[in-house]
Amino acid sequence: MKDIMLDINKINLRQLKWIAILAPVAFLVAFDYVRHFVPWGAFFHSPLGFAGIYVAVLAGVFVFAEMVFRVVQRIQDKVLQQNEELTAVGAIAQSLGLSLSVEQILWDSLDRVMRLVRADAGVICLLDAEKAELFSSAHRGFSQTILERIRRQKLADDPIGSKVVATKSPVIIPRVLEYGDPRIVEMARQEGFSSGMSFPLTSQGKVVGVLALAGRRDGAFDDSTVGLISGIANQVAIAIERACLFDDGARRNRELAALIELSTAVSSSLNVKEVIKTALDKALELLGVEAGEVWLWDEASQEMVMASHSGLFPEAFKEVTRFKMGVGFPGLVAMTGDPIICSDITMEERFIRNSVMKAGIRFYACVPLKAKGKVVGAMDLASKECRQLTPRELQFITSIGNQIGVAIENALLYQRVQSLAVAEERGRIAREIHDGVAQVLAYVNTKTQAVERLLDTGQLDQAKKHLSQLDAAAKEVYADTREAILGLRSTISPREGLLPALEEYFEKFHQMNGIPVSFSVTPKDATPRIDPQAEIQVIRIIQEALSNVRKHSNASQAWVSLEVLDGKIAIVIRDNGCGFDSTQLAPGKWPRFGLRTMQERAESIGGNLTTESCAGAGTKVVVTVPRDTAGEDAHANIAR
Repeated sequence: MKDIMLDINKINLRQLKWIAILAPVAFLVAFDYVRHFVPWGAFFHSPLGFAGIYVAVLAGVFVFAEMVFRVVQRIQDKVLQQNEELTAVGAIAQSLGLSLSVEQILWDSLDRVMRLVRADAGVICLLDAEKAELFSSAHRGFSQTILERIRRQKLADDPIGSKVVATKSPVIIPRVLEYGDPRIVEMARQEGFSSGMSFPLTSQGKVVGVLALAGRRDGAFDDSTVGLISGIANQVAIAIERACLFDDGARRNRELAALIELSTAVSSSLNVKEVIKTALDKALELLGVEAGEVWLWDEASQEMVMASHSGLFPEAFKEVTRFKMGVGFPGLVAMTGDPIICSDITMEERFIRNSVMKAGIRFYACVPLKAKGKVVGAMDLASKECRQLTPRELQFITSIGNQIGVAIENALLYQRVQSLAVAEERGRIAREIHDGVAQVLAYVNTKTQAVERLLDTGQLDQAKKHLSQLDAAAKEVYADTREAILGLRSTISPREGLLPALEEYFEKFHQMNGIPVSFSVTPKDATPRIDPQAEIQVIRIIQEALSNVRKHSNASQAWVSLEVLDGKIAIVIRDNGCGFDSTQLAPGKWPRFGLRTMQERAESIGGNLTTESCAGAGTKVVVTVPRDTAGEDAHANIAR
């Protein structure tokens, strides 16, 4: 009967339909035939025969009902199982569709699959193709010993995982204790597992990981679940790929935002020390390490010199502040131009700073700071925790190094330009003092000696005459000195620009010297802007021209006009004084030396200077300089 029932369980719905139709008909035909044509058929007409008929009918009905109910039960169980599987697959698909976190996808998928197939343990391992390793990302039901073993495992050490990855096909093991590899058998015996199966997580033909399930009874998994779990595994793989793409895009955006933030921070100042400190603090914040240093390359000594330290253990790091080329991490980076990454400095012979090692530092990275392909320094990043850098993280750190390198190079270049500008301005001032105050003092010295000789010989009238000339020279030196101080104190506000500074200077010039200066701008509502470095030279040219008006022209009025032209600005300084004939000037007389200084200043900013004058008709000086259109636009935006 049991064998019959097992055969019945194999009946499908189509067979059941025909059995329900034909079985009763066949039974009635057979019974009627026996009753009419079999010699002993008369027995069925007796009371005992009727009893036998009813017993046979009841037995037939029972067997037929049992067959039908068995088939219906099997169909119902199958439908319920399929509904459960479909519900689980739908829930997994919905979960995978909603989540963009790889970690959440892995844990949620593993839990649902384990409930679906009633597994006792499971793990999802992702594949690191470059290192040929599987590393566990989600797990349930395994002991800590097994987790430590599978946390990161070479494919060569995992026979089942390597087979799944190589063949891209599932591996079903109904009886793990009979498996051919003793390592698997021993692990199963320790954990109490009897069966298992592993599936590849495949997306676009590429294996991205392995899903492994284990059960504590033989045959816990059969072939009926292979197709279902394979489909779920593929869905998980696609979701992982999508989440990885999303994470990669989000990481790229974060890195780009970090680089922009770093660029903004380091470009906010052109002071080398401020740039280095800001860059280092920002790098530590972005990379999450505890300490860092910046080294600058010193061409003179051919050494890496520590420029800044930030973070933990400053005394330990500052024990060594200079490295020769090729010595220590900074010196090696200076020599090769390549970064040095060490996950544990206790295992690195090239690391020679024992105080840093004793302070508990383990991870250490030294990245070159480059500008135009040249190493200008190095940045060290240190942490107390051992860590591995992915190629992407190394690329990000290198990008930060290049960004900082360019910022430092710009700050150093600005510093050199400032130094050159200061040196040039000192040279001009020295020449102006020599041509002005120094010559007058030489004249005073000569006159003083003459007065002494006249007094010695008793020529008092001649001595008084020379003393009167000395008094006039002293007053001239005093006036020149006051004027020079006024000129040097005249400053230009970055926000207001050149015009307010000129108006203030003209007012003070009038108060000091009694010569009014009429100032005009064409067009009237113009806000002309000149490069900040050029503005200083322009105001110095105007100051020199007005100084010469005071000293040599005997003028009662001066005019300064500023006209905004296409691409340039023209400044005209003129007076109503006596003028001069340039052909009659002796070498060294004004305006020859003053004109030379003004000409140098104009040429230094890409401008041009011309002078027009004749005896009795005053003098006109015309200066043309390039416009700073970008500065004008920025000033207009600030004003709005």
